[in-house]
Amino acid sequence: MARWIVCGESFIIGDVVRWAEPVWMEKGKRKKKVIKVGTRRVIAEVRNANPKDWIYLSVLKCEIPANLQARVLEPYPKGELLRRKRKTTGRGGGERMVWSDERAREMVTSKFLGVPRQ
Repeated sequence: MARWIVCGESFIIGDVVRWAEPVWMEKGKRKKKVIKVGTRRVIAEVRNANPKDWIYLSVLKCEIPANLQARVLEPYPKGELLRRKRKTTGRGGGERMVWSDERAREMVTSKFLGVPRQ
């Protein structure tokens, strides 16, 4: 079984992360109010990151743990590419999967800047 550690917003390219995100739906005819209709639990691999704090992820698994509406919520299909802010994963209780060799992960990142080596 995979071990997960809390990482919040600190992860690198190649990490497998999971977080929970709310699902919102517009309510009413004029669609001025949004309501929370459920949550998604997403497990994805970090593919790329850019300096403006956006990350690009590839979905490995997605499930719907809470559905507050009678309407069926659709999980993300496997392999779909997502674009999120780092803050989104941090708010959703971001966790990353522990590498089999954490020393290899340390070699990928610079210990001075905390960013991946090029």
